[in-house]
Amino acid sequence: MPNRRYEGKDSEQSEFVYVDLLPNIRRPRQFNVNIILIVLVTVFFTWLLIYWPLNSRQEEYDAALERLNDLRTQESFIEEQIETYRIDRNRINLSDSIEAARDHQVHVMHHISDLEVEIDRIDSNASIEVIRFDLSDNLIILRVPLQRTVDYSGLNRRFIDLPFVIDSSYSISSSEFTLEVDFDAFETTE
Repeated sequence: MPNRRYEGKDSEQSEFVYVDLLPNIRRPRQFNVNIILIVLVTVFFTWLLIYWPLNSRQEEYDAALERLNDLRTQESFIEEQIETYRIDRNRINLSDSIEAARDHQVHVMHHISDLEVEIDRIDSNASIEVIRFDLSDNLIILRVPLQRTVDYSGLNRRFIDLPFVIDSSYSISSSEFTLEVDFDAFETTE
């Protein structure tokens, strides 16, 4: 530290005054640069950790809102068409019911061929004339005219031996066989 000698006019003694020209404090310019760097680094990491993931979620949200808006516009257009053309809503509901029923559709053609094979074993000239299905009672009603009365009981026993038939009965006068079937068996064996 430099020192200087100072002599006052009124005093007879000389006094020493010490002046520190380079104090040990931070310079204001250096302090501001460090704060600015800390703020910039904080902003950058905030952008990396918050804004970047949030931006991708915002894009997904905007796409979902756009799709919802399109669906609402389409729904209002369909409602206008229904009102303009005076379409009966019961027919639309029936169409939806038909689509729902298709999901519960039972494929029985393979099992019908099994029934035809059993009929052919009893009487090669006989064939199925009429087939009716009663899904509510799980019944298949067949009209099979046979030439001999004995063949009805033999064919009935053969029908009962089939894996999907629970019970079978017949009427000779109408030539009809009533088969109680397990429609779930149709689905598992296909």
